[in-house]
Amino acid sequence: MDTPYYSPGSCSIIIHSLLEELAVRFETPDGPLTECVALIAYLCDRHDDGRLLGQHGSWERAKTIEPA
Repeated sequence: MDTPYYSPGSCSIIIHSLLEELAVRFETPDGPLTECVALIAYLCDRHDDGRLLGQHGSWERAKTIEPA
């Protein structure tokens, strides 16, 4: 089970939404959460088959995480 740490009022809702999308069981104790993009990549690498970000090392993945 993953345990994300967050601060109320932060943008951590992105990570919570991703955990729900990936159907990952998780708890949410209080604490800091930093670097959203790194956490997204980590969670997708552990719990997704490339469906959301693309396969690790692929052009599709690079374009997905490239800033607009």
